[in-house]
Amino acid sequence: MTEIKKCVCMWCHAHCCVAAEVKNDRLLGVSVDESSHRASFFFSITKACSRRPAATEWFYHPERLNFPVKREGKRGENKWKQISWEQALDEIADKIGKTISEYGPETLASARGTGRTCDEYRGRFHNLLESPNIIGAPNIFYGPTSATSNAIIG
Repeated sequence: MTEIKKCVCMWCHAHCCVAAEVKNDRLLGVSVDESSHRASFFFSITKACSRRPAATEWFYHPERLNFPVKREGKRGENKWKQISWEQALDEIADKIGKTISEYGPETLASARGTGRTCDEYRGRFHNLLESPNIIGAPNIFYGPTSATSNAIIG
């Protein structure tokens, strides 16, 4: 049985209201949800969106990576082997721990552009590591914009 699940697309800032067609827990397609009150009240719908028609390809592309891999050969040889999630997370945690032990937590940083979702997890990760080096939209865009505006306008 095919179901239509109403949701909000988070792939860009438009946050369009969409209807996802799903059968047996598999995405069949995504269309504009014209019936949503959000669609007509606050948000426009990006009808020329190139992401929406490509959603199923993005989710189910045969070359999409769905598991951790580790380099097997030298850098640039493009040789990889599949490893377990447990091994991948253990190795990453070990490298982060060694880096912090040797150089201190300030050696780690992360940056991203404008926020979409789940940025609170990145903030919590940095808090746990005691690293102040989390860079995001406020640092890259909002802060400098506000400072420039205050300098020019007063």
